[in-house]
Amino acid sequence: MSSIALIASYPKSGNTWVRKFLTAYIKQQPLSEILNDGSIPLVEGQNVFEMVTNSPFEKDNFERSWGAYCAALGEGKVGTIFKTHLPNGEAGVVPMFPSTTQVVHITRHPLSIVPSLAHYRGLTQAEAFKEMTDRKTTIKSGVQATEITPDPALWVIPMGSWASHTESWLRNTPRSRLLNIRYEDMLKDTETEARKIIRFLRFPYDPDRMAFALSETEFKNLKKVESEQGFAENRARTDGGFFRSGGNECYSPSKKELSRLRRKLLPVMRRLGYDELPG
Repeated sequence: MSSIALIASYPKSGNTWVRKFLTAYIKQQPLSEILNDGSIPLVEGQNVFEMVTNSPFEKDNFERSWGAYCAALGEGKVGTIFKTHLPNGEAGVVPMFPSTTQVVHITRHPLSIVPSLAHYRGLTQAEAFKEMTDRKTTIKSGVQATEITPDPALWVIPMGSWASHTESWLRNTPRSRLLNIRYEDMLKDTETEARKIIRFLRFPYDPDRMAFALSETEFKNLKKVESEQGFAENRARTDGGFFRSGGNECYSPSKKELSRLRRKLLPVMRRLGYDELPG
């Protein structure tokens, strides 16, 4: 790999599944040993920023240092693969990440995201749907960076709608540096999609390593190990665990909401092969 690699997605789109698969493939360790080991950390996280820059994670400092921070990450001192839920700048405007960044971008049908997002954020499903269709939605950095933060709202940036977030990655990432993976395709043929990821990130392909990683990160095992030892990244505001349904839920929009989806999301959805309602 050159520079850094990102596992990027709108929240609740399968980012964690991909990261745990990659970790199992690389380390060849059982899920019980890697679920909470901090591999593939949050690129916008407080702990990584302070380790790389040796400076405090403060709003003004973070925004001012962003370019130098990304360049320093490319030196590989804290690893080369990171997670992000940030948009890549604004759609059609200036990218946030260097053009040399390798990006595995995961997408999921918006209506399939809604139940999981609502559960995680402590919202009603209608509220989660509205948030996903609003270009003014923001995200707070630092929430997943440490176990305890006195003020988790250290850095508030525009998250955008599902459409603007997705489009920012499709438009602002060089085509040769972008691999788009649909969550739905991962569910249908996990091995084929996983093989694409391994080869895109230029790891040697090994069928035995692949079989091990796929077995360890099956949904039933993710759910089982979380129930046994907990999951450090689970900041859900309601009960039920981080790994819940494995993608079997879908929000049923009202006629008014379906009209909003058509206006706000559908053009980008169609570019990715999504119909109005999940198939």
